[in-house]
Amino acid sequence: PSSSVLELELIQPRLYDLIASSAPFEDTGVSKTWFEAWWLKARPIRSPIWIAASHGYHETVQAMLTECDTQATIGRGMAWGPDIARAWHTAVWRGHIDVVRCFGTLHSLNFRQMYDANHYTALWNAIRLQNNPLVQCLCEVKCDLSDGGHAAVGESPLHLAVRLGDAAI
Repeated sequence: PSSSVLELELIQPRLYDLIASSAPFEDTGVSKTWFEAWWLKARPIRSPIWIAASHGYHETVQAMLTECDTQATIGRGMAWGPDIARAWHTAVWRGHIDVVRCFGTLHSLNFRQMYDANHYTALWNAIRLQNNPLVQCLCEVKCDLSDGGHAAVGESPLHLAVRLGDAAI
């Protein structure tokens, strides 16, 4: 739910604080637990960060990720969530290098080795796409060269590059 909370904060600032506060809600019957469960069902299918990342709007992604880092720094406990993961992998799949670099500036979220829906890492996917500038960018943001993900069945991104015969990588 932490990524859902971030989305909520970006869409409707301070609403989460109101819900999570100790203020009594006898008249509405709303609790933090109820609200988080409701938000998971009611939130938009495509989150704002996913939309920005999929279209390559790196300034917007940077602003959202900076807010993520800020909230984590002040103890709000932001953690890796499915919407941020989808944004990361979508940026990689679509080759948006500037957006990928935005993720590289994060300090509080460890996204580099998170698997996509097919259980591959971003670096493994970039090598499979044979997108050399993207592979270089992912190496710059310190993605692990030895982990391809569960679906790679022991094949590292480097093994994949050799198998595909891509000398540039």
